[in-house]
Amino acid sequence: MVTTTAPHPFEANDWIAMGGTNTTYDGQWQVYSVPAIINPGATDEVDPTTFELVPKGTNYPESLGQGVAVTALFTLQRACSRVLA
Repeated sequence: MVTTTAPHPFEANDWIAMGGTNTTYDGQWQVYSVPAIINPGATDEVDPTTFELVPKGTNYPESLGQGVAVTALFTLQRACSRVLA
């Protein structure tokens, strides 16, 4: 489970890149699941600040701590659908 300090834009199946850890976690990952937005469109809307990653194996540390950089690597299909929408 990854916890961010602010709401994030990621959705299930997005590809992301993590870096700055100098561990086996640096690299590309796929988002497995993201909690639903609570009260979407309402003034008290709560956007997710966590997401799960698709596992890559058992040799990864349990926790990395703070300060990991994460960025989205959008698929062409998703990028196009956002531009056309």
